[in-house]
Amino acid sequence: AILLLSSQPADAGVKQQVVTQFRVPLTGTTPIGSGAEEVSFTGIVHMTVVIPGEPTIPGNPVRVQTNLSGVTGIGRSTGLTYRATGAARTAFQFPGAGQFVFTQLFSISPARLIPTEPMLPVQFSLNFDGDGQVTSADATVGSNVGTF
Repeated sequence: AILLLSSQPADAGVKQQVVTQFRVPLTGTTPIGSGAEEVSFTGIVHMTVVIPGEPTIPGNPVRVQTNLSGVTGIGRSTGLTYRATGAARTAFQFPGAGQFVFTQLFSISPARLIPTEPMLPVQFSLNFDGDGQVTSADATVGSNVGTF
């Protein structure tokens, strides 16, 4: 489920830049510290999607900004509380109508307990209609996803 916060529609005749904001629930489980502990995360991702106006110029991509909000996890074996923090940006050429999927990595603390810098992989999915509007967004914690 998503909550659409705002959208700036295009004017009649000329396609203007469209900015859409979402607050997307985030849940999922991933191993931390070389798989030593499974951690179940919950929280919110604030997502801003900027779709360029017309004319579309090469090099003027769709831009996505994501910010984690209150994302925490509980270790299944230790009971430790982990916090995922950060913001990330992604840019890509407009894919047309359909789904676009990408992954971003975010920092996890308490990092002092883990020998390597732990990262939380989050897979995002955006659905576009034929007019270039974002119709839905989704976010899932996962360790088996590649990065974009």
